[in-house]
Amino acid sequence: MQNRLLALGMALVLGTAHAADLTTSNNPATGLTAWKQTDRGISLEIIQLSPEAAQATYSSRDLSPLIYESMRGYCVFGSVVRNETDAPLTYRVADWRVVNAGGKAQRLRTKSQWVADWKKQGVNFGWSILPDDITLEVGDWSLGYSPIKLSPGERFDLIYAWRQHEKSYTGTLQNLACPAAPGLR
Repeated sequence: MQNRLLALGMALVLGTAHAADLTTSNNPATGLTAWKQTDRGISLEIIQLSPEAAQATYSSRDLSPLIYESMRGYCVFGSVVRNETDAPLTYRVADWRVVNAGGKAQRLRTKSQWVADWKKQGVNFGWSILPDDITLEVGDWSLGYSPIKLSPGERFDLIYAWRQHEKSYTGTLQNLACPAAPGLR
C-alpha cells in the first residue's frame, strides 16, 4: 500500500507520463506504408504516396506540369490530422520538423510557401497541400499532401507540434521512410 501511495505521490510531483498509440500498415499491392499515431488526443496519419499517384492528382485536373515538377526531389506523403479531444486544438506546419537518420533537422515547406511559388509560375492551385495553420474543433480533421525533401528510401522522424488550452505539445513519429521507389526526381 505504501508503494502505491509513493508512486501516486511521485506521479503528482513529476506529472503524468503519456504514451502515444502508433499503428503501422502496409499495402501489399503497392508496397507502400502508412503510420498513424494518436497522442494526447491528436491523431496524425502519414501515408506514403508513389510519385505516379502524386503526379496523377495534378495531371488529372489538367493543371500545369509545373506543379509536380516543382516537387521534384521531394517524397510526397498523404497526411491526415484529427482532433480526438474534447476541446479545439491548433497546429502550425511551420513548427514541425523532419530529422533524418544523421540527426539533421529541416523544416517542412508550408502550404502558403507552395502556393506562393506556384502563383509565380502562373498556377493558382493549393487545395492538395496540408493546411499549414489551422484550428480543429472537436471531431474536425484536415488532410493534404506533405512533400518532404528527402531521398527515396531515406528514413526520418517527424516531430509535430500543436497547442491546446494555451499549452504547447510535441510528438514524434519515429522511423518513417520515403517510398523506396524513385520519387519525383
